[in-house]
Formats: sequence, C-alpha cells, structure tokens
Amino acid sequence: MGAACGRLFFMVRKGTSMKCTILHEGRGRMRVHVCNVRMTLHRADVLEAYLNHHDAIEKATVYERTGDVVLYYNGKRADAVRALSTYKFDRPELDALVTSADSRKLNQEYQEKMYGLVVGHCFRKLFLPAPIRAAYTIWRSIAFVWKGIRCLLQRIVITMRAGAAEQVVQGIHTIIIDRVREIVHPDGEELKADSSFAVGFLVSGIMGFVMAVGFAREGGEEIDLEQPGDSACAYLRAVAMQTVETVAQVEGVDTSELLERVSKEADAYRASRATSPDVVKDA
Repeated sequence: MGAACGRLFFMVRKGTSMKCTILHEGRGRMRVHVCNVRMTLHRADVLEAYLNHHDAIEKATVYERTGDVVLYYNGKRADAVRALSTYKFDRPELDALVTSADSRKLNQEYQEKMYGLVVGHCFRKLFLPAPIRAAYTIWRSIAFVWKGIRCLLQRIVITMRAGAAEQVVQGIHTIIIDRVREIVHPDGEELKADSSFAVGFLVSGIMGFVMAVGFAREGGEEIDLEQPGDSACAYLRAVAMQTVETVAQVEGVDTSELLERVSKEADAYRASRATSPDVVKDA
C-alpha cells in the first residue's frame, strides 16, 4: 500500500488535463492532492457533493486550503479512481448537487477570525507593555459594555410597560366584574367564584382582541370592527356569549333575561357615548 504514495494519474476530458497525486492510500481509504487547480470554496463544494453522490464512494471530504481530497470507498480501488478520473471542474450541471454552500464559507471565516485573534494576542503579549495592553482591552470593551447597557435599559422599559399593562388589565377586570355584578344582582349580592373566572376569561379575550387590532393598524391594515365575518370579532362574540351563558348558569339566572339586561346596558352606553361632547366623530 505504501508504494502507492506519490503516484500520479491524469484526468483528461475535453482537452483539459488535471493532475492528481495520491499522497496516501490504505484499505478502503485514499488521500489525493489536486494539482494545477485553484481550489475555491465553490469548487470544493461541488467536488465533495459529486463524490458523495457517486456509488463507488462511501464518504468524501475536500479540504479547500490544501487542495486535498480524502475519500473512503467500499468497492474496488479502480472504481474510486474512475470516479475521480471522470470528474471535471466548472461544469454547470453539477452545481445542482450542492445543497448548502454557506457552511464551508462560515467555517473558513470563523477559522480566519480565530487565527487573527490568536496572532494578535501573541503579538500584544510579546511586544506591548502591560499598560498599553490594558488600555487596548478597555478600548475594545467599550462597545460591548455599551451594548450591555442598552440591553439592560430595554429590559427595564419592557418590565415597566408589562407592569403598567398588568395594572390596566387588573383595572379593566375590576370594572367589568363590578358591572356584571350590578347587572346580574341589582341587590348587591356578590358573584360566585365560577362567574368571576368566566368574566376573567372574557377580559383575556378582550385584551387579545385589542392587541390584534393594534398590531393590524400598526401594520397599515384596516379592520372593520362591525364586520360579522371578521375572525377576531367572531372570536370575541363567541367568548362573550359563552361568558353570559356560564354566568347565567352559575348564578341561576335565565340566559335570555341576562342577555336582555346586557343589551339594555349596551344600548345605554352607546347612547351616552353618542351624546358625549368628548367623542370625536368622523366627518
């Protein structure tokens, strides 16, 4: 096997000759160096994909930096050599074999960056005094410290907004609970726990509906709140009806009677809003 090292073979296709050298060969394994060809990232990807799709090759790896190819074959050696001898670079029909061309590029960029960092660190360690190295480290860390401060400020703002939103939701929940209690029990009796839970579910549906409308309007989309076919409106109506039915069943009130009370309250609210001087009407 060792006698095969340094052996040359040629691939001649359409007038183009490419020389390859077998650097090392073992049982079912071969390391080949491609000569007279500049191995680019794209060429390495296409060659590796071609060899991995060949029936005679079990696995192939192309190293673009050195121009070497390591392949494992599970058949005859002649079939593996024939797989190499039938290949030619820069054939457009083979580009379709490459599924992803980003991994090799990312690996190379990562390696180059790591090499640069290691060389820079060794250079500063050997040739620069400690005060200058400390000043350089502080200068490089300013950007990362500033990013950390910005991230911390954003988290503080988000936390404050979440706290304010929670207070708003609790206020709305309290208001709706009070109004439902006044409608169901005009005599001042408290609602039962199951009724309060159903009203809380309705409040969650209302807040989700408001958020959906707000996001849609921020994106430039107009939503007709009176359109019966709108999915958000239909969902909110379904939640409201389920809440009314649940409250009526728990509190022992007739559902039609409770719906009539709610309708009267809604009509009174619309009338008060229509006559309010603070309401701005569209022209």
